[in-house]
Formats: sequence, C-alpha cells, structure tokens
Amino acid sequence: MKNFIQSGHTVTAILLAAATSGDGVLIENLFGVASTDGAIGDECELQVTGVFTLPKKSADEPAQFQVAYWDPVNDELTVTATSNYRVGVFMDTLASGTTTAAVRLDGTAIIQEAGA
Repeated sequence: MKNFIQSGHTVTAILLAAATSGDGVLIENLFGVASTDGAIGDECELQVTGVFTLPKKSADEPAQFQVAYWDPVNDELTVTATSNYRVGVFMDTLASGTTTAAVRLDGTAIIQEAGA
C-alpha cells in the first residue's frame, strides 16, 4: 500500500519534560511509555499500545478491565476521571495499598475529562 507509514504501536515524540525508560509520558493528547531516557527537547519513541506496569494511586481499588486514567499532576494511574486522561484499562483487580498496576494502553488520542 503506497500510503502506509508505520504500524503506529510506537511514535516519535519531542519530550516536553525529562523521561526515563518506562515512564508514562503525556504530550498534548497522546499518552505512551518512554522507550528510552531523554531530556527536554530530545526525541523519544513512545509505546502507545501494549500492556505496561505503571505507578498507581495507592488508595484506588480498580476492578479488572476498569477504565484507567492518567493523573498528570501525580504521574500515576487512577480510577478518577475528573481532570485526568483516559489511557486504557486496568488488567487486574487491585486492592488499596498497591502502588503499581498493569494497564493496557488504548493507543488513541485522548482528552482531559471535565473538572468537577
């Protein structure tokens, strides 16, 4: 196909903040996981689909396949939609006190949920 560019599982982004490989990265309306370390202004490949372990709000108790939101203020996954970005679904049911979660990324453009 003449107009095919790439599979889209990864995209190249210019970092707006320093990132370490494995960090969740939100740039405008796209969320992904950094493939490499990078400083502000560096190009970085972001994985935008797949299942990744990321920080989770300790108090949250998500159900398996519940919608996962990214809290850009605290750089963690949460079940709270308000003022956060929908990024995928939790892969497991988790208890309060857990600080990481496996999340399946949607790989789609995201928008911030309305504030309270």
